[in-house]
Amino acid sequence: MSKEKSAGASGRGVATREAAHAIGAQIMGAAGAAPDHLTHRAAPPDTRYWAKRTFDYCGRTLDRGQIFRLKGVANDKLMLDLDGYFAPFADGAPIYACNRCGEEFKELAMLEGHGKARHDPKRFVPPSPPIREDGEKRESYENRLDEWRVRAGRMADASEDSRDRHENEVAPLDLTRTQASREA
Repeated sequence: MSKEKSAGASGRGVATREAAHAIGAQIMGAAGAAPDHLTHRAAPPDTRYWAKRTFDYCGRTLDRGQIFRLKGVANDKLMLDLDGYFAPFADGAPIYACNRCGEEFKELAMLEGHGKARHDPKRFVPPSPPIREDGEKRESYENRLDEWRVRAGRMADASEDSRDRHENEVAPLDLTRTQASREA
């Protein structure tokens, strides 16, 4: 085992690799098994699921309606219990494939939403930044520029917020099925 330190914020070491492995061993327990709250049942390799909302899964962004297979990570069962991230995809149900990237979707409307979000040119174009006026002090101009940045950022976030609100309405998370709610 190397005693080399991992880089943290500002290049500072945060822990040795040995310490990190020791922490991992504590989490996994003496026998190497994961604690009860981290255990999961592996889904059969042929089982497919569809994303009920847009979310990141194993380094990949899944769009609402996208069909995928679980990778067998610890959070699979937890996300399935929340009932708002994904659900089993029925065998024999129609599948709609994207002509651009080949991803498969549960419904045509969901495929169209994917196409607009991933393949259409972005429709949001921020307004032009303010131009510095003759005789305007630098501090005053910087303040106006900061205000412009804030407004442009809010405009850019508006469509994403709208999508999140819609997905929370059509696929709400069931927080009563979490480990914490079962223990309460």
